[in-house]
Amino acid sequence: MKKPAKKIAVVGAGYWGKNLVRNFASLGSLSVLCDLDEKNLNESKKTYPGLKTTTSLPDILSDDSIDAVVISTPAEMHY
Repeated sequence: MKKPAKKIAVVGAGYWGKNLVRNFASLGSLSVLCDLDEKNLNESKKTYPGLKTTTSLPDILSDDSIDAVVISTPAEMHY
């Protein structure tokens, strides 16, 4: 029996985030996308109809249905 897909939240829908979103969506694991930029969220909703989006990280962190959170930030923010 196949295990159910993990529910993944992606934080950051910019340059690398779009690639992560695409891959998790293709695996059936993408549950919600978080970004501060509404433009990024709207573009993603066009590509992935029905995708749940938010600008609030606390919403994701308090959602018990999420199995993992992937954070995608610009390289200059990695330190």
